Amino acid sequence: MKGSKVSLRVRTFCLVLWLAVTAWPGMVFCVEAPVISGSRQMGCGAQQVLSIMNYQTGNTYSWSIADDNGNKGSLLFFEGEQVVYAAPNDNPGCQNNPTIEVTVNGEAAGTFSIAIDCGPSSEKAGTIRVGKCKGCDCYKNPCRMGCRIKDVYCDGSTGPVHCNGWGLFRCSEGCNAEDGACCAHAGFNDLRQNRNLKDCCPEFALPGYQFKPEVSGYGHDPLCL
Repeated sequence: MKGSKVSLRVRTFCLVLWLAVTAWPGMVFCVEAPVISGSRQMGCGAQQVLSIMNYQTGNTYSWSIADDNGNKGSLLFFEGEQVVYAAPNDNPGCQNNPTIEVTVNGEAAGTFSIAIDCGPSSEKAGTIRVGKCKGCDCYKNPCRMGCRIKDVYCDGSTGPVHCNGWGLFRCSEGCNAEDGACCAHAGFNDLRQNRNLKDCCPEFALPGYQFKPEVSGYGHDPLCL
């Protein structure tokens, strides 16, 4: 009799669990939020596949282009785990950079911005700061401080890391500072306007681009004797 009661409880528990999974598949188990996966850098007229990470069978994933004015490219599909995005053939002033939106069962689930470069790919668009550079000791007054940087080109590619002197600072003005005078402003140093690069659109220039320093420690400044 005792064994039959345990068996009944097990069967009842399994039935309740099955009903819960069937009725609320996204509420029974903890699942990670969906994330749009793809490249944030494209050339004019190119195509790429965008996909959903943490995809859940049974949910409806809908795709769209935010603030679409007909000039930001197109989606070849509008629902599913994957879609194909086709970039526009021109991007004057980078105004046609798209932001892709995804909803899950009608609820907003994420966005994904893409830089569409139509400029000369090998032209320098700016620099990114990737670390610190201190080549002089503080027994010299003044001493040179600088940053380790990479050149950024229109197509989003980058050059090798090198040191760049950003001026002379006395020891009391930050020569021993943790990040140096210029490295406190880590990010994209935009040079496109000065170089008249109107259709040059590297991903580093996207609004809200999440920049992370790549290099720790100090490099050697060749300008420091």
